[in-house]
Amino acid sequence: MKRNIFTIIVMYVALAASAQSVHNGNKAKLDQYRTQKVAFFTQKLQLTPDEAQVFWPVYNQYEKKKIDLLREIKKTGEELRAPAVNMSAKDFEKMADEFVDLKVKQAALLQEYHVRFKTILPSEKLWKLYRTEEQFNREIFDKVQQRPKK
Repeated sequence: MKRNIFTIIVMYVALAASAQSVHNGNKAKLDQYRTQKVAFFTQKLQLTPDEAQVFWPVYNQYEKKKIDLLREIKKTGEELRAPAVNMSAKDFEKMADEFVDLKVKQAALLQEYHVRFKTILPSEKLWKLYRTEEQFNREIFDKVQQRPKK
C-alpha cells in the first residue's frame, strides 16, 4: 500500500515538472511517456522515498538539458545531411566542428550529472539507473517500430 502511494506521488512530481516544458499539442503523449518512464524507473531502481524525493527533480533537470542538446545535435546533423549547394570547405568544417562540440557537451552533461547522482544514489542504484535508461529507451523504440505505419 505504501509502495503504491509512493509511486503515485513520484509520478505526480515528475509530471508536474514535465508539464512546464510542454510547448505544443503533444502534451497527452508526453504525459503518458513520462508516466511510463517514472513507473518503469521506480520499479527497476527500487528508490526509497527519501531517494526519490531528491532524485526526481535532479533527473528531470538532467533530462531537460539532455533533450535540449539532442535537439541541437539533430539540427546540426540535418544541416550536415542536407544537400550542400554553394557551401565552402570552411562552411562544412564549421558545421562539423559544431556537431562535435555538441557531442562533447553531451558527454560533459553526463559527467556533471553523474557526480550529482552519486551524491543521491548508492553505487548499485547508480549503475541500475544507466542500465534502466537503456532498457526503457529500447522498449519505447520497439513499441514505435511495432506501430502500424500511416
